[in-house]
Amino acid sequence: KLALWSGHDSTIMPLLASLGVFDGAWARYAAILLLEVWTPAHGGTTEPHVRLIYNGEVITHRLAGCPGNASLCPFATFEALVAPHALDDPSWQHACRPQGGAPNMPLLATKRPGAVRAAANEANESQRAWALLSAF
Repeated sequence: KLALWSGHDSTIMPLLASLGVFDGAWARYAAILLLEVWTPAHGGTTEPHVRLIYNGEVITHRLAGCPGNASLCPFATFEALVAPHALDDPSWQHACRPQGGAPNMPLLATKRPGAVRAAANEANESQRAWALLSAF
């Protein structure tokens, strides 16, 4: 399965910072951040692992709690690292609600591809992009 998101330097740098791996340098033009999920085929474990690659350099070892010399990190370690930054649906709905109004993008919470597609036809471009991401 492949999930692809596109962003800008202004989204890549905060993501790096939230993961604790931002080096303070501005993201270069056409910067790329890859998060791969691996399931070992052998080695006595079936626990998934992650690998983080920034502009062609494996930086997994810079993630807090991940082995300092390994290119893969246990998924449970990564999940614990990002958990403080994640919102469940009710929290997201509250955080994204404009003052005194309905949620800005109610499409995100549906998680039903048919409903997302139908609603995306009526949404503006920004909402359409978020709706497509939520369908994964």
